Amino acid sequence: MPGLSVPTMDSTRRLRHMAAHAAIRDFDGDNMRDYTELYIDGAWREPLDGAVADLTDPATGEVSGRVALGGEADVDLAVAAANRAFPSFSRTTRQERIDLLERIADEYERRAEDMAQAVTAELGCPLSLSRAMHVAAGLIQFRAAAQVLKTFSFTEDRGTTHIRKEAIGVAALITPWNFPALQPAGKTASALAAGCTVVLKPAQLAAARRSETRLPRTPTSPSCPSPARVRPRSR
Repeated sequence: MPGLSVPTMDSTRRLRHMAAHAAIRDFDGDNMRDYTELYIDGAWREPLDGAVADLTDPATGEVSGRVALGGEADVDLAVAAANRAFPSFSRTTRQERIDLLERIADEYERRAEDMAQAVTAELGCPLSLSRAMHVAAGLIQFRAAAQVLKTFSFTEDRGTTHIRKEAIGVAALITPWNFPALQPAGKTASALAAGCTVVLKPAQLAAARRSETRLPRTPTSPSCPSPARVRPRSR
C-alpha cells in the first residue's frame, strides 16, 4: 500500500535488539565505557604497549567503549606471575580449592544481573537470553567444579600400575566471543580445581563481562594479546 512501510525480518530483529539495549546500555551511568587496564599478578595495571581498541555495540553498530590490548611484554609478565604462584597453589588442599571455587561462584551469583547486562551489550542478544543461558551457564561451571572436586580421585591403581594425577603447571586459556561467560568460567574453574594457575586470553570484543565481576583474589594472572580481565576507568 502507498505510504505503508512493512519491516523486514532483519529490521524487526534489529529494532528488537535496540529496544532491549535501551534499558541497559547505560547501566553504569555512562554510554561510553573504558576498559584500560589488565589484571596481572594480583594488581590492575596499564598494558605496557598502551594499545587500545574500540568496542562496538552489535545492536547499533556504534562504538560503545574502548578496551586495552595487552602485548608480548604483558604476556611475559602474566606467565611469570602464574609460574611464581604455581608451586604454592598446586600444593593447596582439596578443601582449599573447593572453598575458592565456591567463593568465586558466590560473587559471580551476586553480580549476575550486571553480568547479564554486559553480555547483552557485547553480543547483542536479548537480555532474557543473557540471564537464562549465558550467565547461568557460567555460574554452573564453578558450582560443578567444586562439586566434582569433592569426590574426585587423584590416584588410582590399574593392575600393577599406580597412577597419580597432579597439576601440570600454568594453563593458557583462550576463549571465544560468542560464549563470553561459559567458556572463561569453564576453563578457569577446571584449571583451578586441578591446582593449576591460569593466564586467560578472552576475546577482546567481550571485555565488559569480565570486568563486571570482582572475584576473590585467586592464583590467576589474566593477561594476553587481547584484554584479560579489565576494569572501566572513570572519565
